[in-house]
Amino acid sequence: MKATRELIEKALPGWEVVEDEDGEFDISSHSPAGENVFMSLVGDTLDDIARSAEDYYNDFDPQDHAAQIYHAKHYGTEDEKRFYAGALGDLEDLLKDAKAIDKMYYSVYQNLSKAYEEGQDDGDDSEQE
Repeated sequence: MKATRELIEKALPGWEVVEDEDGEFDISSHSPAGENVFMSLVGDTLDDIARSAEDYYNDFDPQDHAAQIYHAKHYGTEDEKRFYAGALGDLEDLLKDAKAIDKMYYSVYQNLSKAYEEGQDDGDDSEQE
């Protein structure tokens, strides 16, 4: 019942999936405004991986995210200003994109949960002894 890169890719079309040397799955995509959206998911089974994605969704605050980028872009250090130079400048636009990221995180959680519930974890729900 081990989660594999192939199972995660199947559940998350449009996301890049990389398994690192520690067995974590790094997935990435882009928000509508082009921000790199990244999650490092941990667990042995698809259910564990889905719960890891749920943590990202639960911990993400779109308003805080937008405010942090806005502040760094306009009032941050020179390094922060350079890093966020390509980010949206308007707070309302940043919040709209952050809300889209929130939906992306939820979609990852939903899709992984659905794959687990449909038995894609191992293709066989029967117990073997």
